[in-house]
Amino acid sequence: MSRRLLLGTFTTEHDLLAVAAAIASSFANRPLPADVAMVGEVGLSGELRAVSQLSTRLREAAKLGFRRIVVPKAFRNPEESPESIEVMPFRSLSDCLSTFLPGL
Repeated sequence: MSRRLLLGTFTTEHDLLAVAAAIASSFANRPLPADVAMVGEVGLSGELRAVSQLSTRLREAAKLGFRRIVVPKAFRNPEESPESIEVMPFRSLSDCLSTFLPGL
């Protein structure tokens, strides 16, 4: 059974980290930094998991102007990331949110 999230016309099986962070940002009524992209899945206990083609996603995010990219700590090939971005590995959604939305 595939995990899917349906938001209006937006359907995704991956990158739930960005959706979860956006929901937390809305709840806190505070914006996330505009130069941060987030790539990864979120497990039921909040752990961050890698998604397929992560290196390709990092390159595309850099092309779009993102300067920092949140990835799961399990990302094994940080040397494949573009030099123009800072790769920020996190183990859990909680750790990520406490960095970008402190006090939540």
